[in-house]
Amino acid sequence: MIVPARLKPLLLIPLLSLLYVKMHWMGSDMALYFLPVDDSTQNSVAVKNNNRVDGSNVHEGNEPFHNESIHKGDPVEHQRQSANSQNNVSERVLINEEKAETRNSDISQSAKGDEPTAIDEEKTKNKENDRGAWESLWRHRISSLSDKTKDTSIEERQRLWQPLLDQPPNSNVTHQFAAISELFAAFPPPKDSISLYNTDAYNSLISSILQAHKEGRNFTIVASGGSATAGGGWISVRQEQRYYSKFAGYLNELLPSHQTSNPTVQWIGQGHGFRNSLHTAIFFDSFIPLDTDLLLWEFSINDAITSLNDDELIARSARENLLPWLYQVKRMKQPSKVILIYKWDAEFKVDEKTNRTICRAFDANGSLARQFDFVVGHIHMGNYINELGISECKIYESCPLLRDRCHVTEIGHAAIAFLLINFMNPNRLPSQPQAQDSFIGDSTTDYQWSCGNETEAKLVLKQVMTTMVNSSVEWRSPLGAWTLELPVVDGQVTPRRLEPGPAIGDRNYVGKQDPLRQDRQSTTSLYRCGVNESNSFSLVAPLEPMADVRVVLLTFRIRPVLNTKGIEFRLNGSNMTTNGELVPLQSTIRSSIMNDWRCSLPYPWGNSLDVYVYIFREPQPLVHSIELCTPKKFTRRPQVQSLAFW
Repeated sequence: MIVPARLKPLLLIPLLSLLYVKMHWMGSDMALYFLPVDDSTQNSVAVKNNNRVDGSNVHEGNEPFHNESIHKGDPVEHQRQSANSQNNVSERVLINEEKAETRNSDISQSAKGDEPTAIDEEKTKNKENDRGAWESLWRHRISSLSDKTKDTSIEERQRLWQPLLDQPPNSNVTHQFAAISELFAAFPPPKDSISLYNTDAYNSLISSILQAHKEGRNFTIVASGGSATAGGGWISVRQEQRYYSKFAGYLNELLPSHQTSNPTVQWIGQGHGFRNSLHTAIFFDSFIPLDTDLLLWEFSINDAITSLNDDELIARSARENLLPWLYQVKRMKQPSKVILIYKWDAEFKVDEKTNRTICRAFDANGSLARQFDFVVGHIHMGNYINELGISECKIYESCPLLRDRCHVTEIGHAAIAFLLINFMNPNRLPSQPQAQDSFIGDSTTDYQWSCGNETEAKLVLKQVMTTMVNSSVEWRSPLGAWTLELPVVDGQVTPRRLEPGPAIGDRNYVGKQDPLRQDRQSTTSLYRCGVNESNSFSLVAPLEPMADVRVVLLTFRIRPVLNTKGIEFRLNGSNMTTNGELVPLQSTIRSSIMNDWRCSLPYPWGNSLDVYVYIFREPQPLVHSIELCTPKKFTRRPQVQSLAFW
């Protein structure tokens, strides 16, 4: 029988169905590789942080974000959940995206034409009404508090801090500054520590909160950043005392008919020690829920590489870190509203000439973030410490707001929450950037990435990590990325988030496991190629294959040998090794490598992990699975922590 050409593709359907059933029965992951997806906006998200209505994965109290076993760092439980997660990808792809669709309805329909539609006019009217309602709430709930306490001296306010200072560490005291009235009594109003960039973004933020409250939906705040957000310090801060949980509580208190049993504003803490903006941009789909309503980003300490001892280089490093992060938010299907949280240089210092806390990340970024319309504005904690005028805060050891040179106390967290709630003041006017140093950054959003020795490996990375968009150089998102760094967003499936194969081997936890903190650093061992297959390390692309792969960034705890024989890449189930070169970028034992990446270190783990790049000899056209192994037996097996592909 002769089959017409146009019907021949249909003959493949039964064959593909049988192939799928066979692979699924055999436990293969290949049945998951080629699910169709539109990646034009990066965000084919299959799961939205699970059950936001009942808050099972979203904080409304002091429950951990991950389940208890993962919170305690149980590798067996995490591996079991990863396996279950992989097996259910095809089901998760079909899960409803109600919250994302509701929020995306805010996108203006007039983008399809030049004339505003009736829907646009109605939304504009709703935002105006919401702005008026918020002004009324603020006037009745907050303005009177400010008036009552505006003449209170800082000495009187410090006396309100004393009960918290007198408590023993980790005493689980939660009643201090529990209500907005207590907060405004404890802290003086900020002067120049808050800046509003975009009135339209502010109005949209307010409207989103009020509409969610009116419709009985959750409004989710995600706080991401470094160890300060993770509650770090020589004595850690509990979740319920951290700035983001307190800020969410104060917002709920402002809302009319507030119900404590199911509050509208909920929060997720995604802080991790040493995390910077570039690192977060690389693993964005793992770290940031893509249906976030408000994203708080505390980053400035880790973005400015102050060890460079050169103001211009420090400024450039800060900008080269923040830009990729801003681009990643921009590429969300509907970008979250963003409030930036600046702190100070590490370590905390006050300039004797200007009498202000040094924050070169703030000075360097200048008007950079103002070029992105989803950034609502910033708060500046370091500057607020200056405004308090407490003589003990000239050095961090004696300042009641500081735990150490990088972290804040419970009082410091309350002060950040105070700045955030003041940021919501509807009477605030947009501010302009003020030049404070000669090296303040300009408003260009070109991604330069050009500082340090121009090595061959660096030139290759610059080529694959940047792209031209409308004559501007932008950061290019990775094709796929995977990490064993916690916390991550559970159940979020996107084209760029790789998933572990059926077996991932052992897990080795790095550093102290503070029970009050969620951030965890772990690695998995690499085994000899072709030996002990049950423990082989493999990754799969869950939705579609990665196209035209040229390089891989890897981090190791125990490094392989520094040559091409240290590791082998096997792609798409092949037993053949892909030709390439393994190049060290950042090493705990070779400080000279720092000279190649003085402004743009790709990872913040130079003191504990080694960073390599694997450059393929030839671009790999389609990659749907990766196996990583070692060609020979090592006394100590190499341990890998993360991979990212371009």
